[in-house]
Amino acid sequence: MLDRHAASWSGAALTLALASGCAEPPSYTVRWQLRDGDEVFELTSVKQCADVGLAQVRVTTRRNDVVVDQREYPCFPSAFEHGEGVEVSGLPPGEYEVAVEGLRRTGEPWACEEPPCIAFAQDTVVVVEGELPGVEVELQQPPQCDDGIDNDRDGLVDGRDPACIIDATGFESADAELTLFQLSVSFLDSSVVEPPDVFIDLLRLEIEGQQADGTAVDVLLDEIADHQLDRRQWPFQLPLLAQDLEPGSYVLSAVGTNLETGDVTATQQVPFEVPLQQFVLEHFEFSHDQFLEPIEQPIAVSLGLVLNPADDGGPACTLGGYLGGALVSIERMWLRVTDESGQPLDVASSGLTNMAGLDSLMPVDEAGGWISLPCPPTPIRSTDLLWGSYQLEVEARIGEVACFTSEGPRELAPLGQGSVQNILLTRIVDGQGAPPAGCEECLGDSDCSGQVCQAGICKDKQP
Repeated sequence: MLDRHAASWSGAALTLALASGCAEPPSYTVRWQLRDGDEVFELTSVKQCADVGLAQVRVTTRRNDVVVDQREYPCFPSAFEHGEGVEVSGLPPGEYEVAVEGLRRTGEPWACEEPPCIAFAQDTVVVVEGELPGVEVELQQPPQCDDGIDNDRDGLVDGRDPACIIDATGFESADAELTLFQLSVSFLDSSVVEPPDVFIDLLRLEIEGQQADGTAVDVLLDEIADHQLDRRQWPFQLPLLAQDLEPGSYVLSAVGTNLETGDVTATQQVPFEVPLQQFVLEHFEFSHDQFLEPIEQPIAVSLGLVLNPADDGGPACTLGGYLGGALVSIERMWLRVTDESGQPLDVASSGLTNMAGLDSLMPVDEAGGWISLPCPPTPIRSTDLLWGSYQLEVEARIGEVACFTSEGPRELAPLGQGSVQNILLTRIVDGQGAPPAGCEECLGDSDCSGQVCQAGICKDKQP
């Protein structure tokens, strides 16, 4: 990584000054030009700087890796109008390293991990008393997608412009002749169901249609793999896609595909017109009736307790304290699984087993559609179920008292090619932070291992 910042030079003493304020004779002069690829441009106006997003230029002089002078100039200083360079003064004779870097409108330089760097150049200069050496450098001008300017005047700047999302090294106007596709997808109308859960490896997107001149069009827009979806929001977002299409009438189709077995969903189609629609915004929902074969898969969940609000996870069945010399543990889990119509599944229809050895959990049907079972220390699964959609509500109980809860129903995903779904239960407490009677894990600090007992709960000691 190219280290260009003054803070990285230990013991550096910065001398900050404006060129116009120097009374000492100049030690050397410096000029810069702009480079765009193989072309080099002499700076002749302020507009050249404004057009590429260069506001200021910082000149840093170092000797033996120590900063001895640093000052900033306008990108097009008045000296350039007369063919002269800006002056750096007050340096004793000797050899110096000179770094010249352009600054954004925010006053920050462009980040650089390896050369060649945007708007950055360096050289050496030998200062000799009675002489005025000059330094001339070329600054690579910023690309349109990183210059802070709305180059194509469409109201979108740099990374917000679709053309820059497609190609960060290109031009903001590159999307002018393209049809852009901002697409999203969901499965079984659930935010927790991902492509592997329903055996989808990729989404195949195709465009068919006819140009205005009658020419038939049949092109593959893209194949989007599972890992390319943006799962930080739901519905899941696909990357921004683009296609160069002549005016005409088209249909965009989407189908979910498994790499081994082929298509697993019906094809969804959306018509659009070019140039009437140069930005196609569409959501594809693959509900259960969109799958070519019914989805028959189990529910597979791992239940854990969040002992403290700051924890990301926790044990399956044990709390942190000891009462009567025994580790306090959850005795039974109460589960209620409901289908898309809100009907609960009973013991017979759910077929709950312990995944570790597929042993029976000896579940019991309870009132209100609940099923109770001994607290399982390992993940559990149901029998194969016809999807649909399912939700799960859980309570962790000691005796008849609920001590932890899933805080309402949680959406479930079929196991498919995916992994076990983690369901974390939070502690039930009152307004003073105390658990219900019967859910205490300690009576005093001696009941906690390396922690303190507060309101019946073992907690870390505060520093």
